[in-house]
Amino acid sequence: MLRNDLVPFLIKKRSDDIESLFEAMQWHIHYVGKGGIASFGISALDIAWRDVRGKQSGQALWQMAGGAMKTTWLLHHMSSVSAYPSIGTGLRRICS
Repeated sequence: MLRNDLVPFLIKKRSDDIESLFEAMQWHIHYVGKGGIASFGISALDIAWRDVRGKQSGQALWQMAGGAMKTTWLLHHMSSVSAYPSIGTGLRRICS
């Protein structure tokens, strides 16, 4: 789905307008339906672009979505996440 349909469609499109890209991808692959593999492919790209947007703006995804932080829970449960080693350091800095 990504390699054969979405990536060729997205080449030379601006990645700063994530919301428009989301809608365009939905329309581009409407022939396979709105669920299943289509949703997985679009979601993967959507999350990656939002992660990049957050890194560029210095915000975490939950901050960009307007979420409130519960510092003690986050520090206890998230400081040792190995997928993003900088989370522990970043959380300590944010919570200080």
